Amino acid sequence: MHESFVREPGLLEPGALGDTGISASVGPGIPGRGIIVLSSLATVGYSTRFVGETLGRDQLDLLSRGAALTLTARERHDPAHFYDVRYRDLVRDPVGTVEAIYRYFDLPWSEDVRAAVAAEDEASRSGHRAPSHKYSLADFGLAEAEVDERFADYTARYLS
Repeated sequence: MHESFVREPGLLEPGALGDTGISASVGPGIPGRGIIVLSSLATVGYSTRFVGETLGRDQLDLLSRGAALTLTARERHDPAHFYDVRYRDLVRDPVGTVEAIYRYFDLPWSEDVRAAVAAEDEASRSGHRAPSHKYSLADFGLAEAEVDERFADYTARYLS
């Protein structure tokens, strides 16, 4: 997965994102899985058609179109205004990843900021926010190779 941060005043300050978190997600292996699951949960009890493979194909199309549009849009902006993060790195080392973002954008990093990021990470792993869903691309009629192919241009340009 991939997260793109556009430099905006206050965007990366502690608490600036509130409970919304970071929403963009694309990339090889596990693109948009959070979005697929959110969509899946939103249709429970409301749709018998927009499930499984139908949902997977729809979300893959949506996310891959978004990645293509992002490629085009980013060409119109200063590359220094973007910082690309592999989702796996964010999960593996959230504090270190956020620190790298701060340093890239020359934002002040302090022990208070580190503690706030660490506390938010801990809170996101416990209680009602703790990850609890398990699923695979196959649950949505998708194969990893197909997904990787749909995001190949984006991955080659920004995550190589």
